[in-house]
Amino acid sequence: MADCKFCLTFCREMYMIEKQHALHACIKSVKFGGIFIMKARVPQSRGPQNLQQIAKQAQKLQENMDALSKELDEKEYTATSGGDAVKATVLGKMEIKSIEIKPEVVDPDDIEMLSDLVMGAVNEALRAAADDKSQQMEALSGGLNVPGLF
Repeated sequence: MADCKFCLTFCREMYMIEKQHALHACIKSVKFGGIFIMKARVPQSRGPQNLQQIAKQAQKLQENMDALSKELDEKEYTATSGGDAVKATVLGKMEIKSIEIKPEVVDPDDIEMLSDLVMGAVNEALRAAADDKSQQMEALSGGLNVPGLF
């Protein structure tokens, strides 16, 4: 720094303030037309969590979740009811792929029982698909619960 007492005092004070606040600013003195102008340049955040890194991590997480979601949408889940009399297969995107009914279960006089068996198998398969998707997404996101994300 130059001979200017103001500059020396100002720089010393800035150093102490920055040191107290754990900032590592670079203080420069620039001579312009015989007058010293003080410029403080604060470096970018040195912490691991600056805004750009967070945005990149969020984008990567979203890409991974999209890929996992597509994979899980095509996965098949099967459930049975009535001692394997009715077998329902659903896809991860919550669509029924197939329902198989053994002929000995079909009784024209007891349609209600057949309806209950089909409903039980389908609901169980859908529940398995939803639970699996929830667990996979939670594992991928590290337990981060963001409403509407998945």
